[in-house]
Amino acid sequence: MFSVDTRSKQPIYRQIMDQIVLLVSTGVLDTGEQLPSIRDLATSLGINPNTVARAYAELEQRGVIDTIPKKGAFVADISLTKEIKEDARIQLADFFTNYRKLGLSADEIRSLAEEAFSHAENQ
Repeated sequence: MFSVDTRSKQPIYRQIMDQIVLLVSTGVLDTGEQLPSIRDLATSLGINPNTVARAYAELEQRGVIDTIPKKGAFVADISLTKEIKEDARIQLADFFTNYRKLGLSADEIRSLAEEAFSHAENQ
């Protein structure tokens, strides 16, 4: 469900944050749903656990997730706040910009995005 691009100029913790915000804002992650543990997510991504911890801490500060000691991190009970929508807009704009720079046309990117969204809805 999560991935990171080590070649990106965007910090890895921010990539994780953006993915979680996007998954929450699109309804792929529901209120109360448990996120992977810091250790499990770090291991699956091949990154330092402190990087995941930083992403989770910032998401908790923004009210996107709730952390319960010895239980884990859970999607907070939130409505689609202005901040979450703005984060999603920024992430999507970055996504489209990066692939345009790689030579994909707007139509190709749009088609890929629609396929990805359709896939996410069916999971």
